[in-house]
Amino acid sequence: MNCHEAQRLLSAYHDDELPAEVRTSVAEHVRGCPCCGDELAVFGELSAMARGLDDPQPPEAIWAGIEAALDADRQETASPAGPAAARARVTKRRLGLLATAAVVLVAAGVAWFATRLWHAPSRPGEVAVDFGEFLEHFPEDPERAQQVLMTKYDGRAVDLSQAARRAGYRPAVAAGLPKRYTLDGVYVLKMPCCTCVQAICRRDDGRVFAIFEHDEEHPAWLGAGPCVDTECQGCPCCVMRAGRGVVASWKADKRHLTVVGARDLQDVADLIGHFRTTRPGA
Repeated sequence: MNCHEAQRLLSAYHDDELPAEVRTSVAEHVRGCPCCGDELAVFGELSAMARGLDDPQPPEAIWAGIEAALDADRQETASPAGPAAARARVTKRRLGLLATAAVVLVAAGVAWFATRLWHAPSRPGEVAVDFGEFLEHFPEDPERAQQVLMTKYDGRAVDLSQAARRAGYRPAVAAGLPKRYTLDGVYVLKMPCCTCVQAICRRDDGRVFAIFEHDEEHPAWLGAGPCVDTECQGCPCCVMRAGRGVVASWKADKRHLTVVGARDLQDVADLIGHFRTTRPGA
């Protein structure tokens, strides 16, 4: 078995999904191949990252409020004021309960990830090469990495209103960022697929990351390294390591968002949850 064959099977090998005979062949190859051994180790690291996500529990006060409302429902149903009026009050209250329950599920589910590992095949193409260079330099030198894209794709620094006019849509970041993040700058890039809006953001600890918004899915942007094919609150998401940070890409309504330089998967979960809340059905 050669490296190309082994790397195509590493995901299934890690998940223990291979027939015994094939698994033995992969194991023998990995033991004798440092390169494939390193690839397999990355799968383990990414899987551990996903398992390490927080699983927030809704506050007890919310459940107490729901129980109190249900008790009120039962009392109103038995009210002598008349069946029609009682049904109207109960219906209104239940709609409120449904809305509350939806908020609870969103809060508890943002950090829930169901993961499956995969190894992305090599994706040739100029965009992949350029974006790969951006990924390589961004964690250590964001300004240098940014210059790569600005030069290659006619990048322009703009404000949010200019970005909306040039791209033809209101950027996701126009609705704001989570509390611990700030917006450092907005750029428009003429990518081969579309006019892409890029936002440079900063965490409260000083860490810089970038958010790209684009019309079509472009897994080539993530290069050819090991990725986690994951799901957050029903939102499919591809995640990979890039230096000391995390890169993730997911569909956000009519377009796609790709974040480069997130600290960890919890950052990714926070961003997905935030944008799904601020742009429902945008």
